[in-house]
Amino acid sequence: MPDEGSDSISLLKNGDRQRIDFPNRKIDILVAESELAERKKSWKPVKHDLTGWLARYQKLVTNASSGGVLA
Repeated sequence: MPDEGSDSISLLKNGDRQRIDFPNRKIDILVAESELAERKKSWKPVKHDLTGWLARYQKLVTNASSGGVLA
């Protein structure tokens, strides 16, 4: 799992504008850097307490870039 909060995408809120550049495989966040810095100060990671089958699946599945298959 990627480090949550290590990228600006974790700071997005509903209504924020983005520019998606498909040919170059790029997403630009159209929010002022000062606003993102302010959000980062108050950002807290979401705690996921998974149990049951979903917890087992999370432990056994590979990431999406390698196919998302069960090990």
